[in-house]
Amino acid sequence: MKSLWGDLSDIEEIKTPQEILNEQASFLNSFTESTVLAKLIKARPIQFGKELEFSRDDIFKFEFLLTCPKIPNYSYKIFRMEHSVQLYPISLRIEESIIEEIEPLNDKYKLYDEVIANDEKEFLSILKDVLSSKTIMKVISSLISLSKSI
Repeated sequence: MKSLWGDLSDIEEIKTPQEILNEQASFLNSFTESTVLAKLIKARPIQFGKELEFSRDDIFKFEFLLTCPKIPNYSYKIFRMEHSVQLYPISLRIEESIIEEIEPLNDKYKLYDEVIANDEKEFLSILKDVLSSKTIMKVISSLISLSKSI
């Protein structure tokens, strides 16, 4: 019997959202000489009152955080990200003050309380707006200042 899979040589390797975020984390970590760290972690379930969210094994969930080694119990959650094995669309729950600051996100990508990136190009565009926002710049600046005073 011959393969029924079609031409598997046409399969392309796709850069995952996790790879993109880890690259961005490396840029920040290097620039701040690890004073402020960006981290991508596997998301914990969200608590709704006394109940935990229903967890599905087919959804990949992550949080993108800013941390400061000199402030060990503090982290600033930039957003929570969810996607299926197909990578896109990605659902982002971005910190509210960032959403309010970035008007185009509200009009272009927002769906209820989530921002949706349908492909890598949209994800990179959203990510650029979020990471270069005044809110994020202020948090990074504050963490650098705090790390010097501790």
